[in-house]
Amino acid sequence: MIELIKPSKELYIQYKDMMDEWHKEGGKIAPWPLSLDYEDKEKFDKTLKYIEEVETDAPEGFPTSSTYWVYDRERNILIGATNIRHKIVGESGKLWGHIGYGIRPSERRKGYATETLKLAMEKTKEFGIKTIYVGAYTDNVGSVKTIESCGFDFEDTLIDNECGKEVRKYSYSYRKKFTEDTKMYGSNGNVDIKVLEWVSDIIYGFMGDIWIYKFNEVEKEALLPSGKPFLASGYTWIEFYDYRKNNRLTAMYDENKQIVEWYFDVARKIGKDAKTNTPYEDDLYLDVIFMPDGSSIVLDQDELEEAYKTNQITEEDYRKAIAEADRIKMETDIDSLKNFTDKWKGL
Repeated sequence: MIELIKPSKELYIQYKDMMDEWHKEGGKIAPWPLSLDYEDKEKFDKTLKYIEEVETDAPEGFPTSSTYWVYDRERNILIGATNIRHKIVGESGKLWGHIGYGIRPSERRKGYATETLKLAMEKTKEFGIKTIYVGAYTDNVGSVKTIESCGFDFEDTLIDNECGKEVRKYSYSYRKKFTEDTKMYGSNGNVDIKVLEWVSDIIYGFMGDIWIYKFNEVEKEALLPSGKPFLASGYTWIEFYDYRKNNRLTAMYDENKQIVEWYFDVARKIGKDAKTNTPYEDDLYLDVIFMPDGSSIVLDQDELEEAYKTNQITEEDYRKAIAEADRIKMETDIDSLKNFTDKWKGL
């Protein structure tokens, strides 16, 4: 069994053995801290000091990062290393994301890359990272398989301008909110659910899945600031998942089928779990609420700001959230919205 440990002087012999093997093999050495000097103990000490320094004070234009060695305690050898960047900075960050890792030549194709990436994913929680990004060259089939086996979602292909090669960008989010978890709404399972898959409404511009919840009994009502419930026994919620968009719409109706409010969850993406076929929204903090009179409000702006300041989300996702909330407020027409959601309230 392997584990991640902080670099230390006590394992200099094991580290030198690993790096000598790596250099003899002649292939690419990753992550970047492994390229630092180690040939004698004096150089090695300087390397360890630098690795420690960049955890809190990186050079200009680079993110702070934490390095861990992959250690097999039973055999008392080093397997490889991983480096976790605390935030995404610059073009390199957009390509390679938060986690870099590498396995020494003699220990490859034994499953250690997958184990290492999973351990690094757990470590990102210590830095408050909510969405992990990683990258791999498209022709690096081994790395692509490793990333996908750890549950990452494919995002996009980018080009590494230094070499012209294509890079596959992936993400893994801890903020996915799945439908069907009715207990979180206080229903304790006493709810009827109807699912309409691949519905198309050309007039409103919707294409996706619709989940309709009829709450037969609710343990505790949820109230708006006005005192009116937005969740109570006899209420109906309708969730709209359009996989092309960056928001999930929920229309909330009272026991008389009258609209209470429309709730837009701003999302990094709307997706569907490949194993369970269950929709989710990858939450980006902001919510836009429209009331029946046409008034609107944006919620959780403070949470978004805090998430950005503490590196839980990237600058790209921060700007995406703001732009999507602004777009929803600007483009939403209450009459069109009501005509669209009312179609489904009687089902």
